Formats: sequence, C-alpha cells, structure tokens
Amino acid sequence: MQGRQTEFIACRIPPEILGAIFAEMKDDNRYGMITRWFKSVSHVCSYWREVALANPSLWADIQINSSPLVMEMVRRSKAAPLTIKYCELDESDPADSYTVLNEILCHHLSRVKSLDLRLHSTRTNRPIVCKLLALIGQPAPMLECLYIESSDPTVEIVVCSSRLQHLTLSRCRLTRNLENTDFRNLRSLVIDFYKEETAHLLGILRQTPFLERLRVETNMKATLPGGTFSPQTIHPINLLYLESFVLVYGLPGSVSLLDSIAFSNLKNAQISTNLFADESSIPFAEALGRKIDDSIEGSISRLRLTSNVLCWKTKDTELPAQGLSPSINGCFAGTSDYLADGARDRFLQSLRLDHLRSLDICAKLKDNIWTLLSDLPRLKDLRILGNGFSLIAALNSGLVDSPDASPLPLKGPSFVSLRNLTIVEWKLYEFNFGTTLFDFMTSSLGLRKKAGLSLELLQLQDCRGFCREDFRGLKKIAKQVEWIAKPELTSKFDSQSYRLGAVW
Repeated sequence: MQGRQTEFIACRIPPEILGAIFAEMKDDNRYGMITRWFKSVSHVCSYWREVALANPSLWADIQINSSPLVMEMVRRSKAAPLTIKYCELDESDPADSYTVLNEILCHHLSRVKSLDLRLHSTRTNRPIVCKLLALIGQPAPMLECLYIESSDPTVEIVVCSSRLQHLTLSRCRLTRNLENTDFRNLRSLVIDFYKEETAHLLGILRQTPFLERLRVETNMKATLPGGTFSPQTIHPINLLYLESFVLVYGLPGSVSLLDSIAFSNLKNAQISTNLFADESSIPFAEALGRKIDDSIEGSISRLRLTSNVLCWKTKDTELPAQGLSPSINGCFAGTSDYLADGARDRFLQSLRLDHLRSLDICAKLKDNIWTLLSDLPRLKDLRILGNGFSLIAALNSGLVDSPDASPLPLKGPSFVSLRNLTIVEWKLYEFNFGTTLFDFMTSSLGLRKKAGLSLELLQLQDCRGFCREDFRGLKKIAKQVEWIAKPELTSKFDSQSYRLGAVW
C-alpha cells in the first residue's frame, strides 16, 4: 500500500515541476551519462515519459559516442538549441561516432549553441577530421561557444557565426582569410600553440571590440628585429573591455603585440616569454614591463620576487587580500640563468614601485636591485628567503657607527618605512665580513633603532644557529620577536625556550 501511495504521488507532480526536476538532475554528474539516466527516467511510467518527451531542452545536451540513442536524442530535442561535445579518447578510428558527428554537423549545425570537439588526427583518419572541421564553416547563426582541439596544426578553421562569444582553438588555427569572419560579439579568445605571425593575430583582435579575456600561447621563436626597442607608429587597437590577458609568446613578439594594443580596463596580465642566447633581448623586457604597468590601473602595493615577478595592484592604500591572483605575472626563461635574471631585473626596474608596501623575496638578487628596493619610500613589510648578508648590508646602508655610538646619515638611510621583517631559513652561524650573520644582523638593527628606524616585528622562520640569550638581545632592538619553526627544528632545542610560534 505504501509503495502504491508513493507511486500515485509521483505521478501527480505537475508537469512543469517534474520537468524542472528533470532539468536539475540532468546537470548533476552523480547520475552518470545523460543518455543512461534519461533512459531510466523515461521508463519509470508513461506519465514521466510523456513529461520528458514534452521537454526538448532535456535532450539537447549531447555527448557523442557510437550509441544509437545519440541520434534519438537529437530527434527528441526538436528545435531546441544543441550543446554538442565530442571527445576522442584514443587514436583509433571510431567510424560510428564520426558518422554521428558528421550527421549532426551537416543537418543540425544551424541550431548548435555550444560545440566542443577534441579530435586526434592520424594518418588514417586525417581526411575524415579535415572534412568534419570544414563543416564548421557553414552558417551557424546560434553558435555562441566553440572549442576545437586538433593534433593537426595545419588545419584551418572557418567560423561563420556573428553570435560567437567564446572561442578556444588548441593546436589548430583560424583561416588566414578574415574577410568573412565576424567576431564583434566575442568575449573570450583562447589560442594555444599559435604559430601564425603577429599581424594575423592583430587582424583577429581588430574584430573584437568587446573582448574581455584573451590568452595566446605559442612556442614560436621569432628573430629579434634589433638590439633596441622602437615603439610602433601604427594606430593601436583599443580593447576597452579586456580584463584578463595571458600571453605565452616570444619576447619581441610580446612587445610588438602589446605595443599595438591600447588597454582601458585591464585587471591582470600574465606574461611568459623566452629569451635569446644573447643580451640583445633584455631591453625588450624593460619595454614589456613599462607597457604592462601602464595598462593596469592602480599602484603596485605588493611584490613577490622568485624566478617570476609577481605584482598586485590596488587603487587604494589597502593591501590586496591573500589568495588574490597577481595583477602582473612576468616569467622569463632563457638559455642561461644569467639571461633570465637579467631580463627579470630589467622588467622589475621598469615598474613603478613608489607605493609598494609589501615585498616577498625568494630569489637571489644583484646589487643594483638591492639599491632599487632599499630606496622604496613606503615599504613596510618585508619577507625574505636567504640573502642574509645582502639584506643586512642593504639595511646598514646610509648609516655608520660614530665614536659616540650615534649613527650619522650619509646619503640617507635605506628601507625608511620598514616596520615588519620576516627572515626565512637563515643560517645565523654563517661567517662573512669578519662576523657571523647573527652578529651582523643585531648590529645593523641596533644602528637603525638609534636612527629612529626600529622594527615593530621581527619574525624568524625556520632559522638555525641561535640560543636563548640571542633572543634576549633581539628583544632590545625590536618591539616583538617571534620564532616559527618546523617540528624537526624545535625538537633540537630546549622545549621551554623554543616553542612553535613562540613570542618574546
């Protein structure tokens, strides 16, 4: 009796509510393949089957395989906009699924709203793949999203849809003939393994006035036009709405491309570029940094130096929230570490850092970069991995110890706004300049305190080579001293004196 009551109630659910439940469960991956789930739904009872068949949109999301139910789903979708996905999992020739895909592209492309094709071209199936991709060149008035991945980079894609908003091309390319293309409504463009000339890409971008996200990735190795950078004289392309820009490109090509674009609303940019075997590529890094900095509104308030240059920009005095993606990510890879470091440093020197308040250093820096950083007027928080003697020498710059123990200013002290210092993995027993790193640090911080530049917080993280008496000395030159260490480090010391996260 209870089972009949449940069945009776389920059959009395209003069709619009039942249809909404079906639509909600259709998008839930817990129910497995859509075809399998709908086959079960339509066999529960005649009422459920009637409701399912009366909702064409329930059958419009189609993942193509060799199942005969795929074409039945196309038929049941009637005139509803289609979402088509085809993913070839191996390099075998799935003749049946190709036949189904060919049927859909030939007769139903006009109502396809989203098309996702991931094809693996081989010597045997290449003619079939080329034929399938050629079908995309038919008029597709409803097409809004197009994703194509092909292992044949010689294949040219023709797109005929003025409603297209999202376009991703991986290992394939757009046709060189752009006269019949229409990208006026394009919002996002992703081109991976791009191998065309920069002029071709600019031709595409001239048709995208509302573009919001752009990613271009290539392994192209262009030749350097010369040892110096010369600005372009052509009228730039104005991408008023572009917010996110990812560029993996050769260095000269990156500079040429960015110099041809005017940004008005850019919020973040990620630049990854390859250097050449000589120093002639380094000046291009400076032009690249200057262009990116000028293109993103706000001031650089936080900076992280690794092999990359990571910058966070803000429009006010607050630091950006933790976990927020950087506004600028400059990555340089060269034939040698020397070239990569040189390009990184030139890129860094081209940025405006007058409003920088937080700095995280995880790379070895040259003297000229220390000079640049030590002159920053608003830098308050500094976290540094290694670089012990280099940092202390920079902190000591501009101050000398006179006979009356009063520091005398030379050209002016460095790091004048520094209040919080975190040192990471320092070996305080290291010996250089005729003294240990610990003694060098305490001497320098003592001089700065006498000059009115004392620290509010000194944090030692995973450092080695100190004792209880050393911490008592540090307390005299910083208002608060913290030691944070891994358990394997704390176990080597007196547990009462060296606690995880201990504060003095």
